[in-house]
Amino acid sequence: MNTITLTAIIDAGSLNYDEGLSVISPLKKLNTGRGVRAYMSPQAFKYSLYTTCQELFNWRLSEVKLAGQGDKKTTQRVSSFIESEEVDLFGTMVTFAGGQGYKREAVIRVTPSISTCNYLGDKELLTNMGLSYRIGENPNMATIENDRNLYKYSITIDYDRVGRGEYKVYLEEKEAKQLKNDGIIKEKEAILIDLYKVMQTKGFISLSEKEFLDIADTRVQEIKREVQKDNKAKAYVYAYEITLTEEEIKKRTNELLDGIYYLYRDIRSRREILSPVFCVGIKTDKRLPLFANVVEVIYKEDKPTINTKQIEKFAEKEGLEIDKDYKMGGYSDHFINNFQYMPKDVIEFLKV
Repeated sequence: MNTITLTAIIDAGSLNYDEGLSVISPLKKLNTGRGVRAYMSPQAFKYSLYTTCQELFNWRLSEVKLAGQGDKKTTQRVSSFIESEEVDLFGTMVTFAGGQGYKREAVIRVTPSISTCNYLGDKELLTNMGLSYRIGENPNMATIENDRNLYKYSITIDYDRVGRGEYKVYLEEKEAKQLKNDGIIKEKEAILIDLYKVMQTKGFISLSEKEFLDIADTRVQEIKREVQKDNKAKAYVYAYEITLTEEEIKKRTNELLDGIYYLYRDIRSRREILSPVFCVGIKTDKRLPLFANVVEVIYKEDKPTINTKQIEKFAEKEGLEIDKDYKMGGYSDHFINNFQYMPKDVIEFLKV
């Protein structure tokens, strides 16, 4: 097993707004073969997920810096994945002088969250009448689009890449002068101290050396360092191959799954609960959301139902056995279906 994948249905409203026009705030929408659907972008979903995990599990978000050259600078996550769960699971790309860069691909991938019913044009007029009337002024007005719907999304976690990989920093020659840029360091603590000094040189870390080492001591299983001179870029390349402990890898994965279950999104002074009302999950060697195109919501007499027969038929063709290879569960009061398991049972089934 190297992949965990989950397809979920959530019950929520007005999750993602697009660029406004004058005093109108439109929802993000897309045209499908079945009509116009509201949706939430993967970027908005991931932002909500890592902020939820930060609040629930005290995850450390990445240090952020402007990187690049001239007027092409962008904000980028620059921490290592030792101290930052965000960098580990959500990835980053850092640009250095000379056009060089370091990239960590995201461990998780998310599809857009697309509503299961068409957007029907509901709108809401907003005013600040209460405040304006206090001073005898006319209120300001704005219009927002509204939608309440069941949304479907899929998420895939590359479990075999959690807590494993390379962290790379490019130091200009003048920056590397005070550091060891040749030779081999074998001791774990010496390499961690070296890594800290490299990140400190680039302004990539605000932790003290003691704070960083205390974190790394319990999380890092193995770390190797290699330094090479890049003559073209006139820089030294500090490359660290890092493997976290199995305990830390499992902890991060299970916290991420709990974050999916307790997921929320703060938007326009309200908190939308994005906890699944139905989900189906599997641990697999296939790096794709297996059930993404199989889960279907059908409306019968104005009440939704999950087409579980379609899921079971697909699983049978794939040679999958329910409760052994995959599990699905939902809230029966949301659907016509009578589910044996709840979404929390599916989340627990997927934990490592």
